[in-house]
This record gives sequence, structure tokens and C-alpha cells, in this order.
Amino acid sequence: MIKRIVLAVDGSEHASKATALTAEIANKFGAAVTVVHAMPKAGSGRVPDELAQFVELEHVQVTEANIMRQVGDEIVRRAEAALRQAGVGKIATTVELGDPATKIAEVARTSAADLIVIGRRGLGRVGGSLLGSVSLKVNHLAECPCLTVK
Repeated sequence: MIKRIVLAVDGSEHASKATALTAEIANKFGAAVTVVHAMPKAGSGRVPDELAQFVELEHVQVTEANIMRQVGDEIVRRAEAALRQAGVGKIATTVELGDPATKIAEVARTSAADLIVIGRRGLGRVGGSLLGSVSLKVNHLAECPCLTVK
């Protein structure tokens, strides 16, 4: 029986399809869902040149790291909203820093997930020929079944 699902999202079309399928599975089994977005790097403390004048005038701190974190937070927020709209009641979210495949597998392990759902291809560079490099690596690292959605 599926009680806990880890949904890996990156803002891509395949991740949206994975979110929809996760909602169906979670609703069928009454499963809890943990939405995870993993960022390979945090970004620097550098203020992007395009925002330097804005930062100076508005007295706010906008760094690459702030922007990256805000994007990660928005990606999981959108997935969470889609799951809630589809009727999923038990949802947790996390944004992780590190190798995406390793972090996704780690979240699945620590949450005792029964299933990982991930999009076949994300927004990263073209890496795998049939499967995206992250989904392929998650499949190898995971201790539970993985469902790759295309």
C-alpha cells in the first residue's frame, strides 16, 4: 500500500504532469505527499548587475542566492497548490541544496516514502538520451519504487 509519496519538481512540463499523477495516486490511497525541489547550487552573495541600482535605491538585499531560493520556494508552492486543488490533504514541502538526485533519494529515505514520482526530463541541460539524467540517477539511488512521468 502506498502511504507516503515523494514528488520531485523543478517547474518543468514533465514535473507538472508528475504532480497531476501524484494527486491521483495520493487520493486513491489516502497517501501523504512530500514535494521536494533540489537546487544543485545556492547561488552567490553577488548582486546581479541588472538589480544593483534597484538594491541601492530601495535598500533591499537581492543576491543570486536570494533569487534562487525564491524560485525554489515558488516551484514547490505551485506544486503544493495543484495538489491541494486536486484534493490532496496531507502535503509537506522542502527545498534542498545539493545534487538533485541525491537529495531526492535522501528525502525519500528519511520520509520512509513508498514511491517517488518524478518527471522524465526537467529544465536542466540535456543529459540522458531517453531519461533525464536526474530521473535516471534517482531511479538508481532510491530504495523505493520510482515512477517516471513523461
